[in-house]
Parts: sequence; structure tokens; C-alpha cells
Amino acid sequence: MHGPPGAGKTCAQDLLLNNPPTTHTTNSTPIARPAVKATRVSVDNETMKWEKVNRDGLLERLASDLKEAASHLMKEIPQPDEISDGASPDSNAKMPAIFNESFSIDDGVIEEIMNIIQCSEVQLNLSDHWLYIIDSGGQPAYQELLPLFARAASLNIITLDLSKHLDDKLDFQYRIGGKTFSCSSNLKYSNHEFFLSAVSSAVILKPIDVPKVMKLFSNPEISSHPMNFVLGTHYDLITEDKLKEMNKELMSSLKPDVENYVVPNVRGESIIFPVNTLVPEDEGRMKAGQDLCQSIANCGGTSLKLSVPIRWFAFELCLQKVAEKKSRSFLLIDEVISAGAIGSRAA
Repeated sequence: MHGPPGAGKTCAQDLLLNNPPTTHTTNSTPIARPAVKATRVSVDNETMKWEKVNRDGLLERLASDLKEAASHLMKEIPQPDEISDGASPDSNAKMPAIFNESFSIDDGVIEEIMNIIQCSEVQLNLSDHWLYIIDSGGQPAYQELLPLFARAASLNIITLDLSKHLDDKLDFQYRIGGKTFSCSSNLKYSNHEFFLSAVSSAVILKPIDVPKVMKLFSNPEISSHPMNFVLGTHYDLITEDKLKEMNKELMSSLKPDVENYVVPNVRGESIIFPVNTLVPEDEGRMKAGQDLCQSIANCGGTSLKLSVPIRWFAFELCLQKVAEKKSRSFLLIDEVISAGAIGSRAA
């Protein structure tokens, strides 16, 4: 999710997650920050409810999945009356394998997961359908990073402020501590130019070089390129005629080789999904958020179903703990390798 500064990216996330509207000016995305700062979201497709997955929620999900895996494994172990003569009825023979393989990361994280399993039945409030929202900075420098994240089966949400004319030059600024600082005077783009740059950048694609994943792209319903979703904010500040004019102008500027990678709202008529991200709770905020979630869910070919090892998530939690001990929000590559090496020796 990206767009010019002040276009409404943070407010759009609040709407999707059914949070109260943001009433204060937020700081710009900082220069010194983790390379990827993604918000993990659990998606309930029946109620169109999106919920942020915090650390506790992730631990509960891991505990549940591990418990289920152990249950399946136990079913594969021969019962005493099924064991042939001379075979040992030691049911622990296979059990350590799953624990050793999955739990070779960090004793603290593993202990937390095991405590959740042992204390009581794991109560899951989150679905196992997850997506990740990467909130990019709005300044032009971040455009160069887009090809790193725009890949097959991903959705590039381009956030545009509909109250600004498409061809008006935007003053790109940084907001820090309530103060505003202008970028270089040479860094001025219009909404229209930002849109075309974002769509073009997303087309620069490095394919996913994972055999099992590449086989999935033989399915015609899965796009081999990222799709672009144009989210128009401040819908309440423009007229329907103005919206039609903006749709027409954006659609006419798309080249034939990229127009198929922009999600249509009404095919042949519009590509902008307009919304008021600041709609109050007593004026249908929940419904507006659900409608936007549904529009995003309807984007075909923007998801893949993959099985991810539990130990990967455990390692992620381990790295977070290492960073906290160093009072930083990021780690150097050598520190990550070292943390992984400790887990390998422990196994």
C-alpha cells in the first residue's frame, strides 16, 4: 500500500481493520527503519472482518497448528495391538522428530508455545487465512523499492487523494513530530504521474523462483504479475461527475500492455475504488470497511495458498526478541545468522 504523502494510507488501514478514524497527523515513514514493516492480518471471508495479528495471536495459532500436527502424527503410530512381534511399543520414537525439527530456534519462544498448549485448550479467534500489508513511504525515493515487493499474487494498492486534481503538482513532505519539512523542489509529482510510475514499477517483475509455487501459475485464475488496485480517498469531497472525469483520464493514460494489470471497479468504466476513510462510526464506518475488504477480496489471482513451516514463524519471534534486547527495531545480517546458528547447535 503506497501513495503520495497525506493520501490516506494510514487512514485506509484503520478503515480496513475497523479501527476508529485517525484524528491526528501521523509521522512520515522514517528513513531508518526495518526494510520490511508488514502488518500481519487475519481475514474472515464470511464476515469480511480483518483483524491485526499481534504476538499473542501468532503464538496461539502456532500452538494450535503444532497440536494438530502432533495429533496427526500420533494417528500414524501403530497402536499396541497393531505392533508386530518383536517390535517395541515405544510411541515416543516418532514424537521427538516433530518437536526437534520445529523447535530448534529459541527456548524462550518454544516455551511460550508449549505453555499455551499445556495450560488449556487453545482458543482460536483468528482464521488461518492471512495477508500482509506493507505500508510504504509516500516520498518518491520509496518508489524504487516497489519492485522488491510487487510480485506475482500480490496486490499493489495505489492510494490517491481524490480532492487533489490529477495534474496538480504535489508538495512532497516529511512529517516528523508534528512538524512538516519539504523535500527538494525537484521532487514534485502529480497524482497522475504517481499513478503511472507505480503501475510501471509494479510491472518490473522478478518471478518467484520456487518450483512448487511456479506450478501454481499454470492455474489461469492466478496472475503471474502483481495487480494494481486504485484506492481513491476523500470521496466525500468530490462530485460524481468529477470522479467519472478522473476515471476516464487515468484509464486513457494506461498502455495496452499494462491495463490488464489494473483491477477494474466497473469494467470498461472505472478503475478507482472511492471511499471516505474518515467516515464516523455512527455513519456506517463498519459497513464501509467491509465493502472495501470485499472489493479487495474480489481481486482474482492475488493470493496463493502455501504451507509455511511453524519454525519459520518461531524464528521470526526469536529475532524480535533479539532486537528488543539490543533496543533496536532491526538486526544486521550477521546478527540474524548468529541467532539461527544458535538454534541449529541447540538442535
